[in-house]
Amino acid sequence: MNDEELFETELKRLKPARPPEEFISRLEAGLGRTNLVETRFGTSRERTPAKAGTPNGFGWLRWLVPGTALAGAACLVALVLSRDATPAIKPVGDAAENSTVAPLKADDVQIDRRLVASFDAVTRLPDGAPLRVRCREWADKVVVVDSGNGVVIEQTQPRLEVVPVNFEIY
Repeated sequence: MNDEELFETELKRLKPARPPEEFISRLEAGLGRTNLVETRFGTSRERTPAKAGTPNGFGWLRWLVPGTALAGAACLVALVLSRDATPAIKPVGDAAENSTVAPLKADDVQIDRRLVASFDAVTRLPDGAPLRVRCREWADKVVVVDSGNGVVIEQTQPRLEVVPVNFEIY
């Protein structure tokens, strides 16, 4: 048996002490009237239930709060369900202006990949084992030209490539 089980068994053997009479009288005064009842174990107190309801006949008010909460939840659910889930997509600008713009036709597309840096590094895995990695920094560039409309779109984006490499054992 461990200490917790021993403690539990010891607690089960103990008998609770009777609370002080002053405490019981204050507790009974707060709860309502009590009657003394003779039982075969001695004198005990039986609580007489307090008068039901609230003063001035406003007992129905206790149902008002849960009722309004339920009604509010029902209104919220109805509002969510009544709204259309797909938002309307509106064209930006004048509709006539959008209809006259010709679609983009690419005459020339150039893709460039340039190596900016290359280096090796050693790092540690979460279990503490060393790991060797080879890192390469690239600059990817895409150029799209539409000579008919005179549009040139150029985008350059950096990219980091990390490749794990085994340690070489000689």
